[in-house]
Amino acid sequence: MCLTVLTAARAPPASSGRDKVSSSGGGVSSAPASFRHYNRVHRCRPHGRDSGVFSMKKFFSGVVIVMWMFTAATADAQFNSVGSLDFPTSGSPEAQQHFLRGVAILHSFGWKQAIAEFQAAQRLDPDFAMAYWGETLCYNHPLFGSPPDDDNPRAVLQRLGASRDERLAKAPTDREKGFLAAVEVLWGEEGAYDDRRVAYMEAMHQLSDRYPDDDEVATFAAVATLSAARALNDRTFRYEMQAGALALKVFGKNPNHPGAPHYAIHAFDDPTHAPLALPAALRYAEIAPAVAHARHMPTHIFIQHGMWDYVSNHNQVAYDVARDLWVPGDSVGDTVHALDWGQYGDLQLGDYAKARTWIQRLEMVARESDGQARAQTTLPLVRARYVVESEEWQVQPARQSTGTRQGRGWGVVFSFHSALNDSSLLVPMRVAYERLVFVWLILLRHVPEILTHREAFNQDKGAGV
Repeated sequence: MCLTVLTAARAPPASSGRDKVSSSGGGVSSAPASFRHYNRVHRCRPHGRDSGVFSMKKFFSGVVIVMWMFTAATADAQFNSVGSLDFPTSGSPEAQQHFLRGVAILHSFGWKQAIAEFQAAQRLDPDFAMAYWGETLCYNHPLFGSPPDDDNPRAVLQRLGASRDERLAKAPTDREKGFLAAVEVLWGEEGAYDDRRVAYMEAMHQLSDRYPDDDEVATFAAVATLSAARALNDRTFRYEMQAGALALKVFGKNPNHPGAPHYAIHAFDDPTHAPLALPAALRYAEIAPAVAHARHMPTHIFIQHGMWDYVSNHNQVAYDVARDLWVPGDSVGDTVHALDWGQYGDLQLGDYAKARTWIQRLEMVARESDGQARAQTTLPLVRARYVVESEEWQVQPARQSTGTRQGRGWGVVFSFHSALNDSSLLVPMRVAYERLVFVWLILLRHVPEILTHREAFNQDKGAGV
């Protein structure tokens, strides 16, 4: 089914096909039909008492419709722009709409949003196996080293069927059985999580060999390959290059696909290979504005090209999207990540006022999230980075403690800009931690200079100088 996204409301499904989802970052300028109808009713002049009563009824009905539309548009604002893809399945036309949006958002790592779409598809079509397949992939970040959550994906599969054979029987095509069999490996009971990640990659590559022209098979094989590289702790870039090749092939065919540029960015996210992903980053920055991670991720490539305006602006938008979606109890990962990178971009621009604003925002996020670890551990980093980059030093004598041996080299305490002073910094453990982060940042700042001097020294030595 074709799903066209408007600015304020969804259009009726088209009559042909049910395997494509598309959305435009700019939206549609004309208002939906019901909104235009309300405007016509509101402008009507009543002719006589009866027509006046009728027009007033239509007027108040229109007001109710418009209020409902604006409420729905606000609640649905996160789902307006997600990219475009083709993914035919055997689900019902109504369920397929939600499934397609869920897959598009999943490709941009919008976990919470994608779960809502997949579960909506399941409610409309309880035996729609691919809707359960998609939801199982929303509970673990494939590219992070966080502890795995096996329970939620396995519970999702149990809702589909009590056994593997029962679940596979609900996937009517060989292609759908292939997708489902792959996650059965990923969420199976045998082997450690990292071993299952590697086995999942192998299953997806086997599926890719069977369907070499299928964009969705290719993109999910690409992200599975990136995940396996981390599971294997492989540092050769061999798996990243393989994943990047798969992603760029799809990107060449469909520049609006959300997964293709996203996985290309992850594959080439290092100084040597970053230029390969710049076209993908520039495109991805525009096609999926409904997902915070999609707004942030291109800056992994921009930062390696010194595109500081892009780094600042895109992380500002990513922060805004993440804040709009966040509710108490949610992870603050997307919010904190955008704050961290946005501040670095503004420091490189010399915008120290904005850099301080990022710190204040992070302090607010830490309070509102009841001190989630991601926020708390990032605070010392952004504070220390601000001092290093702005060189706004304040030196205070260290307080001597009788009976306690003071380590040499800690004769002074570097405190932060007066606007950033915080009583919590007096806690000894926090002070020690921030000192270590500070020294680490100093070292990082001078590593290129040290390496340059060492290389020059080695060349002079080789030349007999």
